[in-house]
Amino acid sequence: MKEATEKAAEEAAIRKDALYDRMIADWKKAALVKAAAKIAAEREADELALIEDNITVDEATNTVWFHYLLIKDPALLTDNWAQAIAIETSVLKKLKKNGQLAAYNDVVKDYIQRGVFKELSQEEMDNWSKPVNYVSHHGVLKPRLATTALRAVCNSSLDNNNRGVSYNDLLPKGPNTLVPLLQALITWRTYKEVVIWDYAKAYNTVRTFAEEMHMRRLVWRFSPADPWTTYGVNRMHFGDRVATTALEVAKRKVADIGEAIDLVAVTMIKERYSDNGIADGTKQDVARMMGEHYDAGKDQFV
Repeated sequence: MKEATEKAAEEAAIRKDALYDRMIADWKKAALVKAAAKIAAEREADELALIEDNITVDEATNTVWFHYLLIKDPALLTDNWAQAIAIETSVLKKLKKNGQLAAYNDVVKDYIQRGVFKELSQEEMDNWSKPVNYVSHHGVLKPRLATTALRAVCNSSLDNNNRGVSYNDLLPKGPNTLVPLLQALITWRTYKEVVIWDYAKAYNTVRTFAEEMHMRRLVWRFSPADPWTTYGVNRMHFGDRVATTALEVAKRKVADIGEAIDLVAVTMIKERYSDNGIADGTKQDVARMMGEHYDAGKDQFV
């Protein structure tokens, strides 16, 4: 029953997205830019509603779950395993040449250990009857970050078999829900005491389902002599078109539940910029948010 309801909702979203495409194109042809912008805003509002309706907080397990409801027909994508193999062969060769292969392998192993990448057996893949898509991944240097100087970035915008469509094209985006950076900076200057923090692995804390995993398969091998292994991305990932808006929605839903627990923590969650936070607060407030105690005499968290 639930699957049938989700399928009906997805089919309705696909039809509505196609209608928006036609309407915006028609208004632009007529040089009615304001009308086209109005239709685009309506589309963003509809996409935000889709995202909000499909993010749930499981209070029993303290987890957040997100089902990516598609706005275009997934049949547009075909199994592009060979394309993924060709890309990652080149990526591995380049990493080895630059002396970065061992570091990149450590990053991939960390994703596997944290459950972000799930190894898929041949039986599991053979038994999967729904659409399949592979994304590419590569290393990006972050020299100013001491802890993660090399990061693995997944590309959900990979042109599927060079057919002019990607997995990201199927996903809603929603409006820009980030607090404007200027607003965040001005607000910060009004605080007497400031708390600054970062949400560790924020995007990957949101769990996704099998449908999303098989549409974000990827391949890797840890050396040129190893066989290729297929993995599925099992969490929301930064490279997904829907991720930025979904993270804001997820944080808001968690904060709404937390209002009954700690209003200070809720305020701090809501006063943020993406996966970073700047808020008015003391060290005692920080300790409460982290579930710890601040010893003023020793000036340390315990």
